Amino acid sequence: MWLPKKPLWAPSLSYSITVSVLLLVTPLLVFSLVGCTLGPQRSWFSFHSPWPWRVGFFSSYSLPVNEELDRPPNLEGSFILNSSLAHTLLAEETALQSLVSNSICMSSSWFKISANHMYQKEEQSSTTSPASAKSFPGQIKIYTRLERQEATLAKARSSIREAASQNNNMKSNHTDPDCVPQGPIYRNANAFHRSYLEMEKLFKIYVYEEGEPPMFHNGPCRSIYSTEGRFIMEMENGNFYRTKDPEQALVFFLPFSVVMMVQYLYVPGALEYHAIGRAVVDYIDIVARRHPFWNRSLGADHFMLSCHDWGPHTTSYVPHLYNNSIRVLCNANTSEGFNPSKDVPLPEIHLRTGEITGLLGGPSPSHRPILAFFAGRLHGHIRHLLLNHWKEKDRDIQVYDNILH
Repeated sequence: MWLPKKPLWAPSLSYSITVSVLLLVTPLLVFSLVGCTLGPQRSWFSFHSPWPWRVGFFSSYSLPVNEELDRPPNLEGSFILNSSLAHTLLAEETALQSLVSNSICMSSSWFKISANHMYQKEEQSSTTSPASAKSFPGQIKIYTRLERQEATLAKARSSIREAASQNNNMKSNHTDPDCVPQGPIYRNANAFHRSYLEMEKLFKIYVYEEGEPPMFHNGPCRSIYSTEGRFIMEMENGNFYRTKDPEQALVFFLPFSVVMMVQYLYVPGALEYHAIGRAVVDYIDIVARRHPFWNRSLGADHFMLSCHDWGPHTTSYVPHLYNNSIRVLCNANTSEGFNPSKDVPLPEIHLRTGEITGLLGGPSPSHRPILAFFAGRLHGHIRHLLLNHWKEKDRDIQVYDNILH
């Protein structure tokens, strides 16, 4: 049987058609996938299948989860898939979509919980005071020495207020073998005595060890300035109020002597004494560099003592010493900067021998022949008024304008 021979061009023609179809379909598939995955608009190319094509795992930019792509009504699908294969792909796609959806829901829930937790923490921190914010349940607060010291002083102040609130103000109710204050000379004898007992129990002074004699840790003990020298020597040799531990001290003593500085640094006849002021500046600078206590309070818990007339002006070379520190001055004149709210006046005693034996005691006030005594040259407004009112006018109050020898 004769069969017609196939033309020679048939294989090449079939091959060309196949290549043309592939070349035409491949770009369409690529554009469809790219449009569904990344494109902000919905693609016009889709698979016509038994299930709607869903954008879940593949698109995280343009469409939300579980949203379907709408197909144009005038296009029928270009590909018809086998029904069994379609059901298999549908099950896998549904499982994958469910996994992605659950993971996203869990992530969003975690972010909500974290955000709420952070908000609650910020709200608690904003409503909690700084002191309580540092404490945690079950944690024992460790107080510093300064805090414990302040708590002890607060307890002492409370006991003094309690003593002052009692009705008996003329005589102390406290037992003291040395002295029991009484009489109208005290505004409140009970409060004064309680305060004195608390001072003996709590008051501690630290003496800086910097500096060398004769201008430091030394002072005159036989002259009209002997009060200055006697106090410095008592602080150097005594141990009742002095402490070697600066952490236990309530106040800090600066042991320089203005009288000795005048003796060794002042040039007689000079119109200025800047060398004395510079010596005090250098000493404070050394103390502030070596110890933290001056800078901690800017000198407010430090004190100095001077019975020389140049004492108040000498402290002016250090502003914090002049304005903040406690200055114990025999020249307690407000015209020279004495501040009664923080400074302390100190009476002068002229010791001829340097000994203080027999100065305490004597006859009772009712048997003493002199009520008051004053002697001093005229300088300052107060002394003029004092001399005009009392000089040689009363035997009980003896006032002189020259120091008696």
